[in-house]
Amino acid sequence: RGEYKKEHPLIRGSIQATMAIALPCAFGLSAIAEKMVPWYYGKEFLVCGTMIHSMAFLILLVAWGEVLQSQYLVPTHQDKVLLQSAVLGIVVSIVSNFALIRLYGVEGAGYAILLTEGSMAAYKTWKSRQGINLWQSLKEAVPFIVAAVAMYGAVRYVGVLSATPTPMTTVKQVLAGGAVYAVC
Repeated sequence: RGEYKKEHPLIRGSIQATMAIALPCAFGLSAIAEKMVPWYYGKEFLVCGTMIHSMAFLILLVAWGEVLQSQYLVPTHQDKVLLQSAVLGIVVSIVSNFALIRLYGVEGAGYAILLTEGSMAAYKTWKSRQGINLWQSLKEAVPFIVAAVAMYGAVRYVGVLSATPTPMTTVKQVLAGGAVYAVC
């Protein structure tokens, strides 16, 4: 209805709720990857730990981009921006996969995905800057960022205390992380 001023509290609320969920998911998954992979996938798949550790942050990039898309770009009929974002993603994906897989193998594919989703989220952010106070939204996300970093530290610490990677180690890490995040 063109009442864009009324959308701002809803958009900021959506960004806050998404970050409140996406930050602990990304940081938590990254933190448990090293101790989870050996018992879950087996020792022959240790490279998956490195992949999960870095690719967990896709959760943040995709969540951020999707909130901007569904809460601002689609309701304001900015289909052209969404198309441009998709084309940018395709180009970045092709170029980065070609270059990074040659250099880093399977890890290069992971980095290419991060670059692709990062470029798309950055483009959507840039195009949304006129209608959303993104700095305010980021400031409001700071407590969640601090809590997620504290949680990450606690989860990694529990992992260091556990000599062998077992399912119980992962359970302890998840419980410790959940407790720290909830307290924060």
